[in-house]
Order: sequence, then C-alpha cells, then structure tokens
Amino acid sequence: MPKTNNIKSRHRFLIPSKHSISVHKVAKSAYQAWLNCRVDHQHINLSRVDDYHKPPIRLIETKSGFHYYHAFERMQNIMQFEANDRQPFIISEHKDWHIKKMAWVEVLQLAFIREVNHVLLWHTLKNDCPPTVLQELMQTSTLERKDYASFAGIDLYHFEYQQRKMVAQQDSLSLPIDMSWANE
Repeated sequence: MPKTNNIKSRHRFLIPSKHSISVHKVAKSAYQAWLNCRVDHQHINLSRVDDYHKPPIRLIETKSGFHYYHAFERMQNIMQFEANDRQPFIISEHKDWHIKKMAWVEVLQLAFIREVNHVLLWHTLKNDCPPTVLQELMQTSTLERKDYASFAGIDLYHFEYQQRKMVAQQDSLSLPIDMSWANE
C-alpha cells in the first residue's frame, strides 16, 4: 500500500497589522524575482468581501512569526490595502521543497501575463531558480529559449524580438552590453 503524505494544516483568521508576517527564507529569491519581473496593474480590493469568502493564503508559523511563500500579489495587496482587515490563512507544516516549488510557481505564472518582459523573466529564471525545480514546473528536460517560449505560449520570434529591442535600448543608453545570456 502506498504511503500517503498527510500534511496537517489548520485554518485561522488573522489581522496582518497585528502579527509579524514576512516572506519565508526559502522563498526570498523567488519573491525578489517576482518583484523584479512583475507587471503593475490594477488590483481588486477585497476588504468588503466577507471573510469566509476571501481566498485563503498558506502560512508557516515559526517562533519569529508567520511566513508566506506563495500568493505574492495577494499578500502585497493585503499588506498595502487590507492590513487592518481580518484575513483567512491556512497554517501548514514547514517543507522546504514544497515551499520552494510554490514560490517559483508564482514567478512562472508571470509568463502568462501579456505585458511581461519575457527576456527579463527568462534570464531571471535561468539565473535564480534551481534547474530541477524549473524543469519540473515547466515539464521539460531542457532549459532553452524554445522551451520557455513554448511554455509561455509565445512564438520564438516574439521572444527574439524582445531580445533585440532590449539590446537596442541598452545601446541607446550607452550601457555596457553583455549578451552572453542571449544564446541560453
């Protein structure tokens, strides 16, 4: 009989301004990548939605407070606009591998946003995300531009166009050009 993975969790309502809530240390590099590559857009303020109908966010509880590792955009909106409102959270167990994967899922989801800079996102993923995690999440055995383009649902020429445009912008700004990453 296969062994089941029972992850114990419990639901809890917290007011974020009254608790120490920060990014989990395992998810910090993914969070930083998300901050660098995200596209600013309008948010929906959920402060008037009933507490029981808001989407819950998973947290890890430690002695130093609570730590989140996914739903970066939702957490940013909570901390910025809804910090004094009661929010639903799921307090779960600490598993580094799962935390790392969930954090990088948040970054990979940026590939499906229309205005995202695919070149910057792919460069960030190649440099910061562990290759095994990236391969597993993208469901590919290689990590090449064509794999990313296929995953993001864009044509490779669209990706290459953004690369050329980025190089042209760097030329016009007289910044040093390091194109070693262009053929990755």
